[in-house]
Amino acid sequence: MSISPGGKGAEDAGVSEEMRVRAQAEGTISEMVRFHGFRHAKYKGQAGHQLQFYLTGAALNIKRLVKALNKKQKRLQIVET
Repeated sequence: MSISPGGKGAEDAGVSEEMRVRAQAEGTISEMVRFHGFRHAKYKGQAGHQLQFYLTGAALNIKRLVKALNKKQKRLQIVET
């Protein structure tokens, strides 16, 4: 184990990277469960569950895209005035 200046080992850096990625995924899954009906399957079978997963993900991405475009539009309006 190598020691970094902060006193943490090399393994700790890998763990913190994994936790950062996991925290991002957990937030997305939480949003899908709480706001997009992902708690219960709407369709039967693995293919139905996969369809629900893809459609819910697409809806979440579209929602985020619209929100980002609205923010950009508002910034442009502020700069123009």
